[in-house]
Amino acid sequence: MLNWTKPRLAVIAGRSRNLRTRTENTPHLRKKDAISGYEFNSNVDSVNKYDQGPFNFNTVESSMYAYHIKISEELEKRNAKHQSLQRQHFMNTRYSQGRALTAAQLNSRFYTIPDLDIDKLSPTHSRQPFKGDLRHTRRETFHNKNATKMFNATGETKILRRQQADKIIKWIDNDTFEEPSKRVLIHGEKGVGKTMSLHQIAHHGMAKNMLVLYVGNLWRVATKNYATEPLNVRKDVTTQGYVSVEKRDLWESRYDPLMQQGSHRPELKSVITYDQPEPAGIWLEHLKALNSHILQKYKTTRDFQLSIKETLPAGSTLLQAVNEALSRSIKRCDGIKFIIEEIKTLAPEMAKIGNPVLVCMDQCNYLTQGCYVVVYDDPEKIRTHPEQRGLPHWSIRAKFDEVVTDSRRLNLMQHFKSLLDDDWSGGFVVGATTTYQTINGNHSWKLGRHNDRSRIETEDLHDVLGDQGFQDSWHPFIPVKLDDLNQDELDAYTQYLYSKNIIYGRTENEMSQQLIKKMSGGNPDKFFKLCYEMA
Repeated sequence: MLNWTKPRLAVIAGRSRNLRTRTENTPHLRKKDAISGYEFNSNVDSVNKYDQGPFNFNTVESSMYAYHIKISEELEKRNAKHQSLQRQHFMNTRYSQGRALTAAQLNSRFYTIPDLDIDKLSPTHSRQPFKGDLRHTRRETFHNKNATKMFNATGETKILRRQQADKIIKWIDNDTFEEPSKRVLIHGEKGVGKTMSLHQIAHHGMAKNMLVLYVGNLWRVATKNYATEPLNVRKDVTTQGYVSVEKRDLWESRYDPLMQQGSHRPELKSVITYDQPEPAGIWLEHLKALNSHILQKYKTTRDFQLSIKETLPAGSTLLQAVNEALSRSIKRCDGIKFIIEEIKTLAPEMAKIGNPVLVCMDQCNYLTQGCYVVVYDDPEKIRTHPEQRGLPHWSIRAKFDEVVTDSRRLNLMQHFKSLLDDDWSGGFVVGATTTYQTINGNHSWKLGRHNDRSRIETEDLHDVLGDQGFQDSWHPFIPVKLDDLNQDELDAYTQYLYSKNIIYGRTENEMSQQLIKKMSGGNPDKFFKLCYEMA
């Protein structure tokens, strides 16, 4: 009887990533050589006979699962007239073509953000959705998991310099800040580096001593982060809003532009609005961390009503207004409105002194796209303890009052949207779109709603922003499209990943690099993901 246990275990273990172990001599993961996917002993003399150049594959121990492979026979099969790309190191190819960069040239192609500044620009926070659950720690402004993974793997925050981002920085440096604030909008496909370029621009503003208003996570405003997130009902603040219609177990706002009478989406003239104290508090903490040294220099021009009996008098510093808003959960959204209005009033004076305002807004198309915020009528029935996991699901027992699908009913959205108005000068506005709400995006398609159209089907800028965003909120603006990496940018990116040992093992040969380039299409996010997974 044949014994199939050991071969099956060998195959399973051979596919496992746990075989990569650390050693005292090599601080990084072990490198592996491969021929047609087989691991082999690189101590064989004829292994590198086709590879000529200063870069060599590292010598490692042979795999215990490759003992039955006859290396000499495999190499004899490759005794062909043409060069074997599997045995050609990709850096030797670039060295022979004059494309290899020196350390100084490579460092000049990247923008470095120090650790102290990145902790201010993208602070980490932990959240615990329910009592007893594990806390999740993440950075507030990095939405791409692969970017966060690369920064953690390299131990530094280096952003590839793009021509479009450098051009925007020149526009900011040459602006006189005397006219109404200019608006620049970065757009492009998913993973091309819009958020990274926005971080580069924001950090440049920090270095120039500008007042940086970074709005980095509007997704947290467009939807609840967890079911028990508090909402404050504001019956004293009303606005126009479309009625949410329940259809097929989803709440949506249907809109048919061809139907003038009897539309499926009736609009009410006066509907209540909601405050979101938790994302408002995160933004206030972010504002304080970035600009505390500037906020304490300027004073408010009017009183800030804290409660019926308490008032922050005019002449107080902006930093005091931020602290007062943070200390009162119910006044956080009103505090953001007051602080933004005061900054817009003081912006011309701040620009003359040397502290112009720089607004960096990521995921900015959420301002005019629809939202999906569930309002529960009896939130006390929502599961809050792990002991209740065995009970019937809380969503069956909890009754919801309504679902907000019109972002005009979220006051925090409207306060951030006021930064796009033409009623102030002394600043510069840079925005970046997100493609998460396209019909083929990663997020739930129920959020693919505009305030003025039914769904988002393409990545066209007009379609992503909607009629309200394209023709009203952002108009006029300068569109800047961020494309995939060109050949020079791709060479610098791959050499940096190789220097940080992210490109290693099976991805070091020329054939693998050509395959990864073809599969990624020059998209930096896809390129890093393939290099990370195929090594």
